[in-house]
Amino acid sequence: RPLDLQARALAIQEASGRTDGLMRPAEWKRLVGRTAFAHHERLVLSEFVAKAHGQHLGQQLLRGTALLGVCFFSASGSHAAGEAGMHAVGALLVGAVTGLGGGTVNNVMVGATPVGWMRDTAFLKAALLAGLLGFYAWPLVE
Repeated sequence: RPLDLQARALAIQEASGRTDGLMRPAEWKRLVGRTAFAHHERLVLSEFVAKAHGQHLGQQLLRGTALLGVCFFSASGSHAAGEAGMHAVGALLVGAVTGLGGGTVNNVMVGATPVGWMRDTAFLKAALLAGLLGFYAWPLVE
């Protein structure tokens, strides 16, 4: 893969001490090894932080609140679709889009792909279950 601008600037800086503008093979190996090591170190640290971060109570509460919000929006969307005369499958689709759509658009806009409900299918399952309940159970309660 080609070098990014930062790596090119670093290579130029490292080679600036020579008059011919070229790097010796030993210098190139040292530069590439240092860059690769820094990149690998960043990846390992970010994976560790992500794993450790997900185990905290606050993160679990945040995930539970997000699931609850998806369920409420999905149930209300499928209920509204049912009231408008849609059949169960169409209302379920409208409910799932209502419950998951906002987060999906947000993730795509910030470049966090794959989106949340594709990484963690519990959100999709919760949206579908809440959509079924919103379509069938909500009219019985009213």
